[in-house]
Amino acid sequence: MNPIGLIRSIVVLTLSIIILCYTYKVMIGLGRRDLASGRIFLKEKILLRVFIGFFLNILLAFIGNMLFCLGEYALIYREIGRYVADLAVVALLYAVYLLYGVIKK
Repeated sequence: MNPIGLIRSIVVLTLSIIILCYTYKVMIGLGRRDLASGRIFLKEKILLRVFIGFFLNILLAFIGNMLFCLGEYALIYREIGRYVADLAVVALLYAVYLLYGVIKK
């Protein structure tokens, strides 16, 4: 089994979960201020896309981890898992970019 690919996939999954928890914490903190909560309310569709992006990221990272584990039995699973993990990184970057657009002043 490819340990570097598995470590990369686990790191992406861990970062995704940490960033999602931090985003929730930031949104709770911003919700206590009138100006920031008004901005979030006005951009609720973008915020929904942010959470969909984070959910997609976690889902793809989890699938990538499973495929890396199955890569021990068939090489094709390892290759597919690598591409799925790369898609998870793209979804993470897209969600963070949209979140920055919601929070920026």
